Amino acid sequence: MFIRNLIDNLHDIYRDCEPYDPFNAVTEITKFLFLKLVDDEQGWQRLNMRYVRRSLRQHKGKTLKEIYDELLKDAAATCGVTWLKSFDIKDPTTLVKMTEKVQGIKISDRDRDIIGEAYERLLQVLFRGQIGQFFTPRPVVKFMVELADPIADEETGAIDRVIDPFVGSAGFLIYRLKRIKNDKIREKASEKLLGIDKSPRIAFVGAVNLFLHGGDPRRILEGDSFKYSDVGLIDGKVRFGEWDIVLTNPPFGSRVRSDDILRMFRDRGLDYAESEALALEVMLDLVREGGKIVTIVPESLMKNPKFSRFRQHMRKKAVIKAYISLPLSAFYAYGSTMKTGVLYIVKRGRNVKNGKVFFDCARYVGIDKTGRTINKNDLDAILARFKQFEKGGGYHE
Repeated sequence: MFIRNLIDNLHDIYRDCEPYDPFNAVTEITKFLFLKLVDDEQGWQRLNMRYVRRSLRQHKGKTLKEIYDELLKDAAATCGVTWLKSFDIKDPTTLVKMTEKVQGIKISDRDRDIIGEAYERLLQVLFRGQIGQFFTPRPVVKFMVELADPIADEETGAIDRVIDPFVGSAGFLIYRLKRIKNDKIREKASEKLLGIDKSPRIAFVGAVNLFLHGGDPRRILEGDSFKYSDVGLIDGKVRFGEWDIVLTNPPFGSRVRSDDILRMFRDRGLDYAESEALALEVMLDLVREGGKIVTIVPESLMKNPKFSRFRQHMRKKAVIKAYISLPLSAFYAYGSTMKTGVLYIVKRGRNVKNGKVFFDCARYVGIDKTGRTINKNDLDAILARFKQFEKGGGYHE
């Protein structure tokens, strides 16, 4: 029970000791949890009050916060999170109380699933309003991953390469791993995942969330997926045309302001500033021919006349396989009042042919407008209908 309540206990301590801001709460709790996980994994045994007090005695010029910052930097260096250098807290006793809560407890691999679930619940509560864009409701995540159906074949060893260029809290990558029961295959699949986020803090949250669920935190990169060269993203570290599947919930309802970025897209024939249109172009560049894209889009992208030229552009590059309309309640608790849907397209190639398009509409997705879980969820039935539709030959390669 203690392990199950650990995340809630850390949140309670932060809320009681610090000026409260949800974004800061997520980030600082994540830093401490990350430190605890690395300390246990490496066998350092430093995250306890005996070590902290001894360090203060041995280094009389150092403050309590400096001791914790050094611990955090060591953990960050171990996992290659080079930007992570310090805690951003006002009262160092916050860290003392957190340490007192976790010392003497070793988080085992078995415990990680429990903590991961608790951490997801915390993110669901805290990722609201302005930072809601970084969180996709988990029933929707599950549906989209099942729709994409990434390969992880034990017999042949075939494993799809999956990328989320707007990774947020890494929900899509986590559920991709959760579907794999074989430990060796899951480890190999983890090496073929990648997530990117523009915000260093959110990239770190996603990395720790992935870490908690058995993934490699180094597979989450900080970078702006709207900034890229002819060969790929992040100065060519992420190359175009090498990914089997894109699963993502990109930013939408906003406009890209950078003249350099807009000029680059104009050179490619896209005279749009809306983030939803530019994001889809990025996805189309990332996947190989025949690669799948399953993404959240605002319904306006599919219906509004101002995007008609973009839809023509998209159809030249991809075959639309399915569109499922989502209710307003899907993202309402996370700050969005826009009507959205799930778009499934396949990048054109030699073996990709046009076919019938699957359309459906979900009235319920397992959560209400407050984000609370409800029993009504149409997504499982829609997924079953889609699979039946595929068997009927509505789409084929």
